[in-house]
Amino acid sequence: MTHTIEQYIAECGDHVLHAFSALPRPSKKLEDWKFFTHTEWFESKWNISTVYEVTPDFIHSQLQGIDYDSLVVFHNGEFLMQYSKISDFLKISNQEYKPIFESKSLTQLDIVHTANAKHGVNIRIANSEQLNHIVLLSVVSGSHTLCTASHTIHVEADTQCTITEIIVSEANATESLMLSGTQLICNAGSVCEYTSIQKLHKTSSIVQNIAVMQLQQTTATVHAYPLSGAYNRTNMSAYKQGTQAHTNVYGILFPCTDEHIELYTNIYHNVPECETNEQIKGLGKDNGQGVFSGLIYVAKDAQKTRAAQSNKNILLSPTAKIHSKPQLEIYADDVSCNHGSTTGQINREALWYMQARGIDLHKATELLLEGFINDVLETMSNEQVQAYILSHIDTKIAEI
Repeated sequence: MTHTIEQYIAECGDHVLHAFSALPRPSKKLEDWKFFTHTEWFESKWNISTVYEVTPDFIHSQLQGIDYDSLVVFHNGEFLMQYSKISDFLKISNQEYKPIFESKSLTQLDIVHTANAKHGVNIRIANSEQLNHIVLLSVVSGSHTLCTASHTIHVEADTQCTITEIIVSEANATESLMLSGTQLICNAGSVCEYTSIQKLHKTSSIVQNIAVMQLQQTTATVHAYPLSGAYNRTNMSAYKQGTQAHTNVYGILFPCTDEHIELYTNIYHNVPECETNEQIKGLGKDNGQGVFSGLIYVAKDAQKTRAAQSNKNILLSPTAKIHSKPQLEIYADDVSCNHGSTTGQINREALWYMQARGIDLHKATELLLEGFINDVLETMSNEQVQAYILSHIDTKIAEI
């Protein structure tokens, strides 16, 4: 049985429908949603639950070349214990998904995402003697599937870990829509590196919300790599709630053909003596469209804040577009904050120089573009995940 989004919400109860009706629908009238038309999502009929099954072979094929200590598998938002590998340092329980902070710009999509919050999964990562790698694999399958996934991850005090979340779709997942939410709570003294990889069917779409809460003396590094999909949007927010909380944000946007990829980041400095380093690179070709919007907010009492934000983009065709909107909102006076954004074409002089030394145009272009993105990719500590991402980006580069 298929439903429109509103029919699905109505079945969730009057209180959910009331909350849904009170919020705006994403449209070009809203500043943060103006680059894409979402009307079709609300008019379409969706399969809310599907009879499709994911196979072990497909799961293994998506993880080739990546080693892990723990694996947590989801299919259309549902946790699959039988395909997961849970180590002793990891505890998983079913717990209703509750946003750690109320967003200032909620839309009806947020209600759709949390309507099925009772299926949320709570993950606790305990301290252990070694640096552990946890992989979260979410698989989407079925034509016209609407699915939601909700995770809250607690990194316990003084714990060090790396987390890689991979969201993929099967070949049959045409015109699907995934609404995903991941909350990362970094307790005092913890160090966490979180990577989000999204690799969906060319006709499918995803909106992923990533929220990070940092307590005192924590380091959180977030990598965002939306590799493919018709519409691919990541909303990433970090909330510094303890002093000496350090946040690093890295990402690459590479929309090709008719892909539309958006990355919105909001970093909130609410307490003193915190630091942010943000570096986003963008490539665009064909009719691809990219959007980067980054806000660094510094509260009145957040003295001795240090923050830097950089966004650099290269357009590889006259029809490609990348919109950049870096923002600083500062209410403290003892701070060091800067941001910058550039968008241009590939360096023609460098291409000529390389061709003059016997390198053909196509190879020279590949080398320059790989060099452009490498300083972002090299910030990733896990070389296997880095190679996984680079192989998919290289495929797009090779088609230039």
